[in-house]
Amino acid sequence: MIIKKDFIEDDKCDFCSQKITTKIAYIIELESGQIKQCGPICLKKHFNEISYILDFTRASMEFVYKIFNTSNNKNNSINNINDTKEIEYLYLRCELLNDFKGVEFTPLMDIYKKNKYLLNDNDKNYIKNLMNKLKSSNLSYKNLMACYMTKRILNMWIKNENNEFAKSIYEYLKKNCSLTEKQIIGANNWIENMKNIPIINGNWFYGIDKRNNGT
Repeated sequence: MIIKKDFIEDDKCDFCSQKITTKIAYIIELESGQIKQCGPICLKKHFNEISYILDFTRASMEFVYKIFNTSNNKNNSINNINDTKEIEYLYLRCELLNDFKGVEFTPLMDIYKKNKYLLNDNDKNYIKNLMNKLKSSNLSYKNLMACYMTKRILNMWIKNENNEFAKSIYEYLKKNCSLTEKQIIGANNWIENMKNIPIINGNWFYGIDKRNNGT
């Protein structure tokens, strides 16, 4: 079972000897219950008839595709955002960002506990309406995707070197569900000099162009 596309902290593919240098992989649960990770080539080789995949790297990958002009990459065909957006939002608010202030919401948690893999029509419509209501806020789908991307990147950085600046902006991120433009630029100035850590794409943060640049 293909669980999701997500950030990884190492560059290992469990299905071949090639490294996953993007630090983004497909997370697989085998019939034995083991969790494995693989790159796009092994995904195509070992898994067929993929209808959709939960993708928690969208904020970062939009930036990567733009840089390398690969927005028409065939892998995009199995990542239909219209099929997964509500479930991704549910995961963001109930699991992936549960250490962020104000993100958890009881009605969503009730849906998550009931069935987090397949939504019925009523639950899907409820989440869709909630997302629409919150689209101009820090609880929007895009902003929470930006928060998750940044959380994972900062954790890679902190694991690589116990940097006080990285820890301070992570605490700010958890408290505010956002970063300032100055914080993003400062973080990326560090990250660009580090091996195989994606930089933070600030474009998905809500209102980033309207904020004060001060910390």
